[in-house]
Amino acid sequence: MEFNEKYKSAAMNITLFEEAISYVCKINRIIKFSKGHGMLVGEGGAGRHSLTKLATFIAKYNLCQVTVSKGFKLK
Repeated sequence: MEFNEKYKSAAMNITLFEEAISYVCKINRIIKFSKGHGMLVGEGGAGRHSLTKLATFIAKYNLCQVTVSKGFKLK
């Protein structure tokens, strides 16, 4: 609810079941490590992006998203 209040234009309507909460905790733990990083791999629509946004918000971090494009130029 706090995330949706702060980011009204990017509000998320997600259901947090036990496995999703577990993934948010794992992502949060990874990003809180010094130089922590991880790669989330899986099928599209599985919620990795939303759970990462939520874990980043919980950690009070700013989220930057890299978009790969032809030629790998920065946008």
